[in-house]
Amino acid sequence: MTLSSSMYFGPGDWVNQPDLIERNNGHTYITITKEKTVEISRSKVNDAQLLPLVASNVPSNASWTLKLIITERAWVSRDVRHIPYPINILEAIIKHWRINEVGFSAHTRAGSCRVVLRLVYGIPFRGTLAIAHDRNTNTTYAVCFAITPNHAQVLIKRLEASKEYAFFPFHLPYLLTDIALIELEHFSSNTYSDFVHVREAMGTNMYFLPADISCAPDLSELPRRLTALANASASNCSSLRGVRGIIETMESVLRPTPNINGYDPAMICAFEDRLKLMREVVENTLRRNEYLKESIQAQVQLVYALVAQKDNEINHQNGADMRIIAIVTLMFLPGTFVATLFSTSFWDFSPANQGAMVSRWVWLYLVVTAKSVAQE
Repeated sequence: MTLSSSMYFGPGDWVNQPDLIERNNGHTYITITKEKTVEISRSKVNDAQLLPLVASNVPSNASWTLKLIITERAWVSRDVRHIPYPINILEAIIKHWRINEVGFSAHTRAGSCRVVLRLVYGIPFRGTLAIAHDRNTNTTYAVCFAITPNHAQVLIKRLEASKEYAFFPFHLPYLLTDIALIELEHFSSNTYSDFVHVREAMGTNMYFLPADISCAPDLSELPRRLTALANASASNCSSLRGVRGIIETMESVLRPTPNINGYDPAMICAFEDRLKLMREVVENTLRRNEYLKESIQAQVQLVYALVAQKDNEINHQNGADMRIIAIVTLMFLPGTFVATLFSTSFWDFSPANQGAMVSRWVWLYLVVTAKSVAQE
């Protein structure tokens, strides 16, 4: 549960650098309470409307409460993570919801924090979740920010469908982790499917499909495709290990306290079983990506071998062409030499010539020719 950015923002930076506040599509404020029945309310608010909702501490007769802020990011930055909220909202969340400041500043730097739970998800699921739980009032406070609009809607729908379980502090982290894991499984399946097409094009899928299905591969394009697949597989493995770390964090917090706030032990056991199932899914997906990684390496070696073989064939063909050129040259070279020699001014075969036919300077031609041959 770490981030790749080395930037760190303290409270002073939140005030002094307002231009670093991350743009968003507004906030969704959700409350789930249990009095006689479980009720859920949801509203879309802006920064000005969100502040009084966070700062209000109206006493409640509810047996339990979940308060959640979901902030959708308006754009996705590849490297830089900005400050998630204005300073007044951050101070209200820290003061009234008791979510530690480091739960937000850790979004912009590498590291972890000591809150009840802070979860960071990776590609293809993006988002940060910070949670605090007040045992005195049995109230769970949660802030989920830097999440894509699509994933935010999925989270809201799943939370509405399972609102009866929102009393459990780990219910929201479980939902987000499950959403992230589904995305990673889908991403892994797409990557593997793309690799199968490459394998079939190279004719190395003969144990699963007939050999005549394969077609001639484009060796100029294959290295690029294989590199893209290798990068996708490495990214997927990294994200899966991050999700595994999140599952381990929930297990480590849950393990020492099997009777959290007097919750039904059967419910705790069921939640532990779900975490074990998620861990198995993570491990199975990791094994698939490890297989994909090794198979891609084998395909890369095959591509290099095919390229080398093709180069040898081209060189062999060029050698044959050169031999033909050499034979033709040898056939015409004697005649060309004789014709060139007797066409020089050292020879005079005209009918009017009554003297010597060879000039006394003919030796100069022989010396210059011999010297040129020696230099070559």
